[in-house]
Amino acid sequence: MTATNVRARKGKETFPAARASGCVSGQLRQTLKAVPPGGASFGGEIDVRINPFTSLFAASLIAFLPAHALAQTETDEMERLESVSVQDRDRPEYDAPGRRLGTFNLNATLDLSIASTDNLFAAPSATEMDDLIYTVAPTARLESDWSRHMIAVDAGAVFRSHEDFSNEDADEHYIRGSGRLDVGDSTQIRGSARMAHQVTPRTDPD
Repeated sequence: MTATNVRARKGKETFPAARASGCVSGQLRQTLKAVPPGGASFGGEIDVRINPFTSLFAASLIAFLPAHALAQTETDEMERLESVSVQDRDRPEYDAPGRRLGTFNLNATLDLSIASTDNLFAAPSATEMDDLIYTVAPTARLESDWSRHMIAVDAGAVFRSHEDFSNEDADEHYIRGSGRLDVGDSTQIRGSARMAHQVTPRTDPD
């Protein structure tokens, strides 16, 4: 298309491409006249047409992109929570702040429970025996609050007592130590050791 043909177009308003800032309201298309640097050395001027509907569509995509990303993030979080049981979900609003001991934090818990069984000895139905079981389970954890490195010691126990069959009473306890040595920004050395006394229940297949 030559420069003469471009100038011969009727009803088409042209303006320099360098001054183009948008489309005129009410027009379906706006023609830009682009002249290459140094003059029309390759045949003249070039018609560049801008469709305002295309521009509106692109602007809508940009405007709705953050909302879509936020919705996707919320959906992923809901799917993660659904895959975790209610008992195992994080509840930061109920986390105990603990007690400050110098550069260490001390956290402790105490669980009390009562259970009932109609087959204490896991025996055939002809010899079933029922009983009440009282359980006391304390735990404690002492952990450092240093900017580098970490050391922690935690311990716990489970004391079970029976209402009728005291010979079935059992105590379990453990103590564990763990630590982290920060060698560099991306290198850490971790270690832990645990010692425990545990009781195998009668319902264990072994």
